Amino acid sequence: ELRWKRVSETALTVATFLEKNRAIEKVLYPGLPSHPGHAIAKKQTQGGYGAIVSFVIKQKNTKKLKRFVDTLRTNSPIVYGESLASPETILAYPPLMSHKSLPDDVRESLGITDGFFRLSVGFEDAEDIIHGLREGLAAIS
Repeated sequence: ELRWKRVSETALTVATFLEKNRAIEKVLYPGLPSHPGHAIAKKQTQGGYGAIVSFVIKQKNTKKLKRFVDTLRTNSPIVYGESLASPETILAYPPLMSHKSLPDDVRESLGITDGFFRLSVGFEDAEDIIHGLREGLAAIS
């Protein structure tokens, strides 16, 4: 219960930051009113909406996306890896990790475009996570 509340609050703060950033094309987090499933999630969850925030960066150049990840890793507590629900915040890049084996057209039909990232929020302070994201996004703008 304590973990759920903490990561939900942090994830909502991070998702709100990302939604307002001009470098971001789309944010998927059920706690945001803009999420297509927000009304259902509001009815079905208690005490928050969980730790997973997915987002799409407008920039699709792979070298710049790598710069985003490298900058974020250098300037924040965020770990780059393929995992969810860890005590530390983990950034995953499904196009090269979990969905790499899918043909591009199938992957993209699922919404997993080259700019798609998934963030599993951990126990770090929201401002530390946001600082890393801000620095990473600034590096590619």
